[in-house]
Amino acid sequence: MRVRYQMVNQSGWSAECDLSERQAKKRFAELKEHGLCEWVELVGEDEDNYMDVLDSYDKTKEARMIAEILGIR
Repeated sequence: MRVRYQMVNQSGWSAECDLSERQAKKRFAELKEHGLCEWVELVGEDEDNYMDVLDSYDKTKEARMIAEILGIR
């Protein structure tokens, strides 16, 4: 499985690939809780679900507000 995400101060998205299901779900949960993560997707890599978005979470507005408060942007 893979996890795709974008942090507030990044110009593009990032991906962590070839994760086990357990690792991917753990990383997905960590990024959902990270205050500066705008969005995160859990993506399949198996033949049955290759590149299917299995779960997603979007909190772009909240992440940008936190970054502005912290003076990161």
